[in-house]
Amino acid sequence: MSMLICCVNWEAVSAISNIVMAAIAFMSLGVSFYLLHKERKQRIEDNRARIDFSIIKHMHGYYLCVENVGKETAYDIKVYVSGLPIENNLYDFVKKVFVDLKDSSFVLKGGAKRYFYISPSIMEYNIKLPWKEKRTKDEINNWLKEYDSKAITINGKYNNKYPIKEKFTIRDFNILGTFQIPSPIESIAGVVSDMDSYTLNEIKDSLNNIADKIENK
Repeated sequence: MSMLICCVNWEAVSAISNIVMAAIAFMSLGVSFYLLHKERKQRIEDNRARIDFSIIKHMHGYYLCVENVGKETAYDIKVYVSGLPIENNLYDFVKKVFVDLKDSSFVLKGGAKRYFYISPSIMEYNIKLPWKEKRTKDEINNWLKEYDSKAITINGKYNNKYPIKEKFTIRDFNILGTFQIPSPIESIAGVVSDMDSYTLNEIKDSLNNIADKIENK
């Protein structure tokens, strides 16, 4: 037994042991670097800018909402919006807004939003909207009936690397119930501000008639 021990090359064993320990240390160092890299990458991914698109209903209109749901600023946002609801829109100024958008870019801080008008919502009476192109409630409602199920396609890029590729309809958000619901005060203010002078005069006359009846009692 002692002869076997004497025959062992302890220098070789020590060298092999050192090599194994060095390999283990190197592997541990590699794993640590990998985990640090993965953690850093995940942190960047969690904090980076993220652009989200939706359609909201506010007052008497549908709007395309562009929101940065991330924490960091989204810069050089380039958006190309197409589809029949845009190309065959009721209003020339809406078409122009989206045409001009193709040749421009904008910035959104974390949590910031930007809205682009698409069309009026379903109308129960004629109202005067704040632009010269006037449409009747029948024209608006017929347009929505034809185009609220047609796809709106959004392509683009932001931060010079993240792609934008979305496709949805006005009806998609209507069915999902994700439209923004304004507060009662906003609703009342919107109705009054959008009424034309004829409607307001009708209300005034009705109030005067009620006042006269009260006085005559």
